[in-house]
Amino acid sequence: MQRLDAVQRRALRLVATEDDQQPSSPVTFLEHLRDVSALVVCHKAQTDGFFVEAGAADGELLSNTLFLERRLGWRGLLVEAFPGTYNELLFKRRKAYSLQAALSPTNVSKIVNFKTGGTKGVIGRIVANSAFGVTVEAFPLYAILQALNVTVIDFLSLDVEGFELKVLKTVPWDKIKVRLMTVEWLHIPGGFKPLKDFMTSKGYRLIRATGLDAWFGLPELLDKPTKKY
Repeated sequence: MQRLDAVQRRALRLVATEDDQQPSSPVTFLEHLRDVSALVVCHKAQTDGFFVEAGAADGELLSNTLFLERRLGWRGLLVEAFPGTYNELLFKRRKAYSLQAALSPTNVSKIVNFKTGGTKGVIGRIVANSAFGVTVEAFPLYAILQALNVTVIDFLSLDVEGFELKVLKTVPWDKIKVRLMTVEWLHIPGGFKPLKDFMTSKGYRLIRATGLDAWFGLPELLDKPTKKY
């Protein structure tokens, strides 16, 4: 398993400083109050939490972690692969670490070419020629967490357009614990079942599933209040 070296660590950025906490524009938390915060808070993950959002987009629109940061004082990491969208994220004044990179579907860091679609975001298909997509660095999730000295994630949001299960399979689950996670399964080859089978084999409990996402929790953490680890 690779650890980020000194050069790679510099790719991690603290988007906002302690004195720069105001949102870039008025934000409504309706969707976050309904879905993310309700599930997270009901499992006693209240303050002092740590989140990871992979597929963070611009950091505001449909963010799964904005409410946790702004209203509950959480800290965390935002990962976004698409360069243009990541540049927008930097101006949103999120008080979190950020990384302009993809999550590697293997245990090694690599350079990958993704086919892009629309005006934002990265489509999951890898292409051989960068002329047909965008070239980005891809790091194993565990290597990124090592760089931040994180072993417990209170909330993980994983939306990487079909690579979710491959990314999860790179994690050493005896070294990393996740209280609660939401994983988009719609584009995973084989659909929901292989994701459910894998996560339950690692001791995680299925909490809910929709036609797009699945929520899993680690029983040993779900009923404990959030704390600084």
